[in-house]
Amino acid sequence: MVVPIEAGSHVDAYLQGRVDALVTFEPMRSILLDRGARVLFDSTQIPGEIVDVLAVREDFLERHPERVTELVAGWSRAVAYAKTAPMKAAQLMAPRENLTPEAFLKASGVRFSLGAMSCAAFIGAALA
Repeated sequence: MVVPIEAGSHVDAYLQGRVDALVTFEPMRSILLDRGARVLFDSTQIPGEIVDVLAVREDFLERHPERVTELVAGWSRAVAYAKTAPMKAAQLMAPRENLTPEAFLKASGVRFSLGAMSCAAFIGAALA
């Protein structure tokens, strides 16, 4: 039986025995692992299969192309910063996930793609 549960309730639902398994993500994943849960499957077993995208509405793009360009440039700078200064970046990002910077780095299995890799993903080419 599939039981819909809001992400913020994942930990309590599991610890209270209301569910036997969860599909979850950080920071709930790390909290659950610290409390004795086991990973049955995660996306590291299917690299490149789960993709998040940054999207804007077409009408917004048409009205504000410069803002979308700034958004993409800002995202690119943030990804570059995370790659060159991972601990400093983690110190900025971890509080949003209620994790320490160390736990954030340990938990983060996210691979960011930019430029050619992003384009390749959109046209269906293999990701390197």
